Amino acid sequence: MKLGANEADFFAQLVAMNQAQTVAERNRAFERVAANRHFRAAKKLDGPLFEYLTRWYYPAIRELAARDDFRDDPAWIASQIQPSIEPRQAKAALETLLKLGLLVRTGSGKLERGEASLTTGHEVRSVVVPAYHLQMIEQAAKAVERVPADERYVAATTVCIKEATLDDLKAKIQRFREEMLHRCDSDEEPERVYQLCIQLFPLSKGKPATPEPPVVKKTKRG
Repeated sequence: MKLGANEADFFAQLVAMNQAQTVAERNRAFERVAANRHFRAAKKLDGPLFEYLTRWYYPAIRELAARDDFRDDPAWIASQIQPSIEPRQAKAALETLLKLGLLVRTGSGKLERGEASLTTGHEVRSVVVPAYHLQMIEQAAKAVERVPADERYVAATTVCIKEATLDDLKAKIQRFREEMLHRCDSDEEPERVYQLCIQLFPLSKGKPATPEPPVVKKTKRG
């Protein structure tokens, strides 16, 4: 998804906010984000959904609720998330997930995953969804060093293909994702939250439609 100059600037501000190491840094970054017109428009249009897509651990907490030992306790939730978060962040996440219907409270008071459908307007998609993906890719990069090899799977392949092959690869990846979701949903007693990130991107320019003229080297005459 191509971003305009203003959207790219907002995107960078979101990334800086999520990468802030201290409360002071996060507050300063949030002030810059909050002053951006894209933030004001997105908050007005999507509110809680905007928050969900700009915090990588919100989806993780929703999936954590699938465990039979899940506790409606921000301190416990914060202790389970990797890398760790603060209880106040877990508390805010619970409130947002409940607002969105991504977590629901049963008659007995237990929290479980909801089946709400999420949709976003273009104003939000164009800047927030890329930020969400970047957050998850960043977590994947950190996991290479943080997570033992027997608890993760990382692989990469570099290939040269026809431009027309790209759509076929995208379709195959989509079918694979659907198969993965079906397999994961069949687990009756899930135990741990995992993130599956798939990237397919170019490492070179494409072949020009019109062949470029050969470069003629000039020879020096002595």
